[in-house]
Amino acid sequence: MGKRSLGLSVVVVILLSLAGCLEDDATAIVRYDAKSDRFGVLTVYEHFRSRGPSSTPSTANRSGDVASLVELWQKRDRIVMVEPSLFGNPIYIELSADHKTRADPKDDEGEAKVSWERIKIVPGKMFRDTKGGLGYYHEMWIPGAVVDQLLQREWADSAGSADLLAAEHKRRAEGGARGSWKAVGQTVRAAQAAWLASFEKEEAVDDTNNVTTVEWIRCLDEESLAALQEVVAKRRFETNRAGQRVTLRVPLSESDAKELASLLSDVKNGYIEFAARKPPDGEKAYVALYRKLFKAVAGNVSLKTGTRGLEISVEAVDALNAFNAAMSEARAASYAKDPTLAAAAKQMAEEVGSKVVVSEGVDVGKEVADFKRKTGE
Repeated sequence: MGKRSLGLSVVVVILLSLAGCLEDDATAIVRYDAKSDRFGVLTVYEHFRSRGPSSTPSTANRSGDVASLVELWQKRDRIVMVEPSLFGNPIYIELSADHKTRADPKDDEGEAKVSWERIKIVPGKMFRDTKGGLGYYHEMWIPGAVVDQLLQREWADSAGSADLLAAEHKRRAEGGARGSWKAVGQTVRAAQAAWLASFEKEEAVDDTNNVTTVEWIRCLDEESLAALQEVVAKRRFETNRAGQRVTLRVPLSESDAKELASLLSDVKNGYIEFAARKPPDGEKAYVALYRKLFKAVAGNVSLKTGTRGLEISVEAVDALNAFNAAMSEARAASYAKDPTLAAAAKQMAEEVGSKVVVSEGVDVGKEVADFKRKTGE
């Protein structure tokens, strides 16, 4: 289950819904050390178990999940863990034996090179919880320069709107009218308000009024269209990092930048206001969770306009920690309420048996505290 490209996240979600798979309750603690300009990540996995579309996965599924857990253990000295809270199962990038490339060198092809060997991997221990389930913790230290390389690679791979921009340029040349920021803004704001209201009431959400990518592009003036076409042709957006703050610059005319910033600011504030709203009595757990997630993400995003376009900045460490804390709390509550999860975790531990080395008496709280001390806490 571990050797997946980051670009396959949508496929991963689909696969998880169709088949049994190695699950866990995981969280990541992220810290930034300004003195050394490096990021520390401690990922803690608990309650490894085999689960699928039913609470009784097949023997074949369990056998595959046992193999996945054993594989994770065997490769622990050369794996870079990916943010764990979204998928509920271990996702990682496997490196070559010398750590200089991905395990499959073809995965490293492209313009943006990554100095994988500069990532310090500190393999942790497999441990047993009080109910007999297995867990594992994994520590990494990633230099800021490597984070910069990863950012460049991600944007290089995701810049793929050339056809849409070319089509709009052609449409304008043939006399097509420019779209209206006012009209798009009204649609977006109304759609968000309706979506949040339905979500809060736990009603079916109507998302048919969403604005399409084509409609967004039609609002751009000629200066913005030309600037975006140039960036897409080079397959490289400008990203900058200052400490934990990561900034993406979207090349737009000053006028378009202000229009888009105003709209995005309203959307951001809509999510923050929803998160801060007093919940009604008896609110479902998933709605309460989303309030926290909206705050974690939207609360750490800032917007800035100028003559060179729109800058979208994220306080990456703060956002990741808030996001993980909310997900971890929700997973812990779910695990505590469902006794079949603990039973599945114990069964997994029994089937793994001696295929991994389990350290008894591990104090995960102490490991977390030791990790935090390394960054001066």
